[in-house]
Amino acid sequence: MNKRAKEILQVVLFSAIGVLLFWYAIKGENINEIIRILKSANYWWVLVSLCFALLSNISRAVRWNMLMKPLGVTPRLRNTFAAVSVAYFANLAIPRLGEVSRCAIIGKYENAPVSKVFGTVIIERIIDAFTLLLILIITVALQFKVLEEFTYTYVIDPLKAKFDVLAHSGAKFYCIVAGGIIVVILLAYFGFRLLKKMHFYEKLKKIIKEFIEGIRTIENIEHKGWFIFHSIFIWFMYYLMAYVCFFCFGATAHLDLLAAMSVLVFGSIGFAAPVQGGFGAYHALVTQTLLLYGIARPDGLAYAIITHTSQTLGMIIFGLGSLVALPLMNADRKENVIKEEAVTDTNAPL
Repeated sequence: MNKRAKEILQVVLFSAIGVLLFWYAIKGENINEIIRILKSANYWWVLVSLCFALLSNISRAVRWNMLMKPLGVTPRLRNTFAAVSVAYFANLAIPRLGEVSRCAIIGKYENAPVSKVFGTVIIERIIDAFTLLLILIITVALQFKVLEEFTYTYVIDPLKAKFDVLAHSGAKFYCIVAGGIIVVILLAYFGFRLLKKMHFYEKLKKIIKEFIEGIRTIENIEHKGWFIFHSIFIWFMYYLMAYVCFFCFGATAHLDLLAAMSVLVFGSIGFAAPVQGGFGAYHALVTQTLLLYGIARPDGLAYAIITHTSQTLGMIIFGLGSLVALPLMNADRKENVIKEEAVTDTNAPL
């Protein structure tokens, strides 16, 4: 199977999972009632939430620049912002494709080593995962009675079930695992020895070294206070996006800041699901979350639809706009490169 066929199969598979999850979310619901609720929504609050999304992207671009600076990579903010916007857009097609695409953009327009830049993206993802975990802990602690059962059902119990399977699989399972580990170690050992004899070994070693160097930039960040500020600000914008959309509907307008925190946490988990843009997973989790606060399923599902759709449209608008703008924004740099090459050719010895 060629690369193109694999990409198509991946898109189809993830799309099918998303559709299945979305069907689960709307199963048994009165579609006409949901449409009526959506028609009655105050969409001005959606525009407000998109402004917060824009601010979060700008802040993420600033934070990413701070991570790249210790590498000697100092991209123009507009290029970094465009790369971040394109990354969100790319993730709508294939999950995690955005991480690769934004590194490629910085490599192309800022002449930066992609392997180093990718290391900084890994650091970003680790920080985001840690932040989300911290918000989850705070949210559950502040609303333990409300979220106890829900957290156990959708977070703790699934993890516990996986560990229980391992714990009760018996000696045969552990022998198979141990044997598999030994085989992997032996294959890795002999594979590494074979790799060292190949001509591209030094190039691969350089790429891995640059990648590790990119990860270690966290140690040398300047203005760590500002870095922490942007890390908090990004998620605060996500939080406000969830909160202001409550005012789109009369049924959710009374919900407080703590409810918005719950929607942020479980909605983010839905977005992190391995489907395009969290489609289906986001709707199911947010609808279930709002049920805990007495919001009827049709109203909760309408809220999930409008927030997910608005965020998706924002990703498309910012992403496509950035793809169009990138060549235009960097036309001056391309002209400078051509001039420098011309000067070099002129000064070259005959």
